[in-house]
Amino acid sequence: MSNEEILKQLVNSYEQRIKVLEDKFNLKIKAKNEQIKILRSEINFLRQLHITKAENARINNLIQNQSTSQSNMSEASNYNLNNSKFGGGFSGDQGTTVGGTLNDYSSNIDYSSKQNLSEAASEIQQLLTQLQTQGYSQEQAQQQTAQDLAKKAENNPTVLGKLVKWGQSLGNTAANTTVTEAAKEVFKIALRLSGIPIPY
Repeated sequence: MSNEEILKQLVNSYEQRIKVLEDKFNLKIKAKNEQIKILRSEINFLRQLHITKAENARINNLIQNQSTSQSNMSEASNYNLNNSKFGGGFSGDQGTTVGGTLNDYSSNIDYSSKQNLSEAASEIQQLLTQLQTQGYSQEQAQQQTAQDLAKKAENNPTVLGKLVKWGQSLGNTAANTTVTEAAKEVFKIALRLSGIPIPY
């Protein structure tokens, strides 16, 4: 073998060893990069977990403060506010009014339980009288009552059906004698507000 051939073999052998070492080194680098990715992912997860725990602690603190505040409020008041009416003050369920004049402009008439026109008209007339004693004009009282009836008819198909029947009954001359003109006007306005043609 000549010197050139020996040199060639040595260079080839050297290059092969370098290649093997580079491959091993690259594999180690790749494995380390994978470990770094995993560690970064775990760090991010732990950061999120820490943030979530901190947020949960803050929320729990808010809930605790809110419940403490509510329990303090309920301890301070002896009033049961269920079914109360609010105005310039409030009126508890036992009729105790605190803090000013209470004006209850809602009607508590259960139209769905009224079976006939005269029953409903009687309740409406009582409500009109009540509103007029509170300072409403007759027209304002009729408008307020009709709006309430139309709203209840819109939300309750039973009331809507009865409103239609009551409107038809108003065309009957016998019904005309038992229903006041003010109540008739309420029915007319409520029918018009509900989009129902007046049958008479």
